Amino acid sequence: MQMPSNEVILWILLVGSVIFNIALIYDSKQLYKQLKEEKARSKDYKAETDLSWREFRKKVSVIQQIRALVKDQ
Repeated sequence: MQMPSNEVILWILLVGSVIFNIALIYDSKQLYKQLKEEKARSKDYKAETDLSWREFRKKVSVIQQIRALVKDQ
């Protein structure tokens, strides 16, 4: 059996590296997409949490005012 020439081996390596690079680019795009989605979810969660916290603080403030009024009477 005859050994393949150096040129054939180089072409195989070239094609393999091109396929590998395409796979890496695709994977990095998928990861970037997931990161963007996670960041958007995180922003939404933070906004919701901030709103809940503000509502809680308002309720606590009202309760404290009521206690102060009751205490004064």
